[in-house]
Amino acid sequence: MQLSFHIKQLRVMALVGILPQERRLRQPLLISCSGVIEPKRWPVVDLDDSVSYADIADCLRDITLAQHWDLLEELLETQRAALVQRFPLINSFEIELAKPEIIPDAAAVGLSLSWSKSQAIPHG
Repeated sequence: MQLSFHIKQLRVMALVGILPQERRLRQPLLISCSGVIEPKRWPVVDLDDSVSYADIADCLRDITLAQHWDLLEELLETQRAALVQRFPLINSFEIELAKPEIIPDAAAVGLSLSWSKSQAIPHG
């Protein structure tokens, strides 16, 4: 049995970017994350058998706020590594980072990263 989780547009006031004003002033960053969980038991009646989406959101928020990030790519990789380490029941996920208010006439710009256990390259 697999469950999907979804976190849509978690708004974090972040220090991200290479422009001088992006180094000084926090700007909104929208974080979306969705993925597939393989619970330990079905039906899930205890959170220990699954993954807390609140904990996933907290993890993504905490990493984003931990420092200034020059590039979204660096932030995405740090978030990916943390999710893989902290939430072993997640089989796959996608993280999207969007910066609204950056390009005139665009709702937002950003990047996304997809990860899957089945495609993961072992490190070591």
